[in-house]
Amino acid sequence: MVFTLKGSNVNLPRDVADYHARIVPNGITQKTLQEASTDFGSGPYTLGDHNPAERTVMNKYDSYWVEGKPFYDRIIMYYMPEEATRLEAIKSGAIDVINTFSLAQVEGLDERDSITVTGTESSTIRNLVMDTRGEREVEDEDGNITVIPASIFADKNARKGLQYAIDRDFVRKAVTYGFGANANDHPIGIADPMYWAGQPIINQDIELSRSYLEAAGYNDSNPLSFELDASDFSQMLEMALAVEQSVEATDLPIEIEVTKHEESTFWEAIWMMPGGTPAVTSAWNGRPAAQAVSVALKSGGSWNESYFSSPRMDELMELSST
Repeated sequence: MVFTLKGSNVNLPRDVADYHARIVPNGITQKTLQEASTDFGSGPYTLGDHNPAERTVMNKYDSYWVEGKPFYDRIIMYYMPEEATRLEAIKSGAIDVINTFSLAQVEGLDERDSITVTGTESSTIRNLVMDTRGEREVEDEDGNITVIPASIFADKNARKGLQYAIDRDFVRKAVTYGFGANANDHPIGIADPMYWAGQPIINQDIELSRSYLEAAGYNDSNPLSFELDASDFSQMLEMALAVEQSVEATDLPIEIEVTKHEESTFWEAIWMMPGGTPAVTSAWNGRPAAQAVSVALKSGGSWNESYFSSPRMDELMELSST
């Protein structure tokens, strides 16, 4: 097999091993995948009945290239956006597996003889996202231009002020119930081979936070006030509430109002919308380090949820691939 690349990429072996990678016929483009009625793939199952709002049926592919697999003749995935529904379904035996639930539920589920809770170290992250965009123009479908004011977090001092205001130990314990580890404001997880174990982890520093806030123009009479949007999905709401409580426990001029959104609408109506919200909580599955950084932080990236843009960072990403 020969791979023809546009440029050097030392991360290619890890990129093609990532679960986002797909094998498709020659000539197939991303646009084709989005528009075609035919499904392409190389996995152990073929697509049967598919209703995204209800359920998806996958049938065993008898000619799968791995001998002896897959194990199951059929898998049915049910659409259950609400955690309470998923929990009741697994407790009643209506379904066999769930893969996302509040860690507060672990002990209660594990106590049931009919349920086994398993876990493994991963590079999955839960993060607080600040919109870094300055003033910008947004054009609607009719060609009308709307000027959107700069986000309050376009000011790096405001971002740093919030960064040092948060008690990360408190947030982690409140959100993960003893699981997980404190992250360091980048998307490279602790289980990744590229993770720098010796890096100094950012901790709460009230006076440093205050100095950054003052540099951004915030004080007791003019606090940094913003709405923090969160979905009740995969610890995102718990994280938002813990961040709010952590900051409230200080005397810093920061006021946070957490707004809860249903999972079924959060990703389509709130996350990375054109008008933008100053801050949201988010959740990422693990990716190889180079891919994680480029997807989350490269200028103009489709999933660059903070809209971070640094020519130097972009340059370093290109250099690292060679």
